[in-house]
Order: sequence, then C-alpha cells, then structure tokens
Amino acid sequence: MDIQLSSCGTMANDPQGMIINGVLASEKSWPWMGMLKSERGLCGAVLISERWALTAAHCLPNVFDLTFGQRDRARWSNGTQLRSADIEMAHPEYDRKKMADIALIKLNESIEVTDSVHPICLPGPNMTYSACYVTGWGRNSLKSESSSRFLKQIKVNIMPQNACAYKWKLDGVHITKKHLCLKIDEPWPHPGLCSGDSGSPLSCKSCDRYYVIALGEFVETGCQRKYYPDVFTRVFPYMDWIRKTIKIYGLD
Repeated sequence: MDIQLSSCGTMANDPQGMIINGVLASEKSWPWMGMLKSERGLCGAVLISERWALTAAHCLPNVFDLTFGQRDRARWSNGTQLRSADIEMAHPEYDRKKMADIALIKLNESIEVTDSVHPICLPGPNMTYSACYVTGWGRNSLKSESSSRFLKQIKVNIMPQNACAYKWKLDGVHITKKHLCLKIDEPWPHPGLCSGDSGSPLSCKSCDRYYVIALGEFVETGCQRKYYPDVFTRVFPYMDWIRKTIKIYGLD
C-alpha cells in the first residue's frame, strides 16, 4: 500500500540558513510541521499523509488538537488547518524507558493539500542527505518559561552512533541503532531541542525532497547539552509498523 503523495517532501520556500538559537521559519516552509496539544502539553508532529501524522509516544494520550500550516502560535496564518485526533496509537514496544518512542495519529478528517500544508516523505534504507533541519515551537532559551511564539528552524549535523552511545552510557542511558543523535557544536549553548520540541521532525533533504528521518525524543536536563547530545527516535526502523497500522485503520 502506497501511503505517500507524489508531491511529498516539497515546499515553496526552502530554508536559508524548545529550538534553542534557531531562526524564524518563513511562510510556507515546513508544510508538514504540526503543532500538537495534549494533556502532556505542547509537542511537535509531522504530517505523513493526508490523514496521518507521527509524533513521540510520550506526547500521548488525550490529544486535544493538531494545527498545520501555522507559524505564529498566537494567531492563525492564511491556510492554517485545525484537526483533532480520531485514533492515537503509540508503538506497542514503547515503555517510557527511551525505547520505541514513536506514535501514529489518525486525524479526524483529511487535510487539504496546499502549498502551506502537505506531507513529508517517509525514509527508505541507506539514504544520503545534503542537509538536515529541526523545527519546533519549544523554549527559546534555558531560562525561558514559555514556548516560542514563532516556529523556528535550525540546521544540524548528525553525531556518529558510537560516540553518542558512549556519552549517554556515562549517564546510564542505553542508546541503540534505533536512536539518532545531534552533533554537539561550539560555541555553547549549542542549538537544539528543548521543552515543547518532543515529537518534532528531523527533516533531511535528498534529491530535492525532504524526508522525516527521526522525531525529537529527549535532551540533557535543562536543555544544556554541555555533555550529552539531543536524542531522536529514528523513523525507518518502525516503517513496517507504520504501514501495517495505516493498512489496518485505513489510509482515508
């Protein structure tokens, strides 16, 4: 079953340059980016078809609503689309121990595909990427008490798996091949995730299209990333589960 649109992963405005130290995203950029509100607070989500979105499992349960095509949290943009959750499905192996932290949400109705709102592509095996970005409305700084008003983006680099596993092992956290980590760059504080960015996509470009490679999962306490890199859940290891779940509950 093909769950992808032929136009997936394209956007009108390619990027020019909590997401700490990020820059403001332009209109019609990141059209797959969703803002999710649940009983656990603010999270990111990513649209993968007209009716389905991905997020972090720890952002569930009880999703209140999801908003797509919005940059400013305080007001809607032209083309903003609001949906609720018809089905919330955390991965069956999710155990709150930093494993399988991925979830599917079936929207109450299909989104209208526009320049402002349309799905990202799902990843395949052994892909190479020219650039990767994280987007979100998370806290702007370590001292900020509220999430960013505007959607922000930051270009990031990926840390080698063994280096990430070694760093987090010092804190008693087991990093597996189903995780992905962002490289820690100078100067400090390093750009990356913060509160409110869970479930936000790592969008990577390959052959003029963007693919959702991973979803924001956890960071060092206080979003400091002095010693430990930001950690994401890779999407590709869960592709069989994604396809099977959508087949069971319906693409439309």
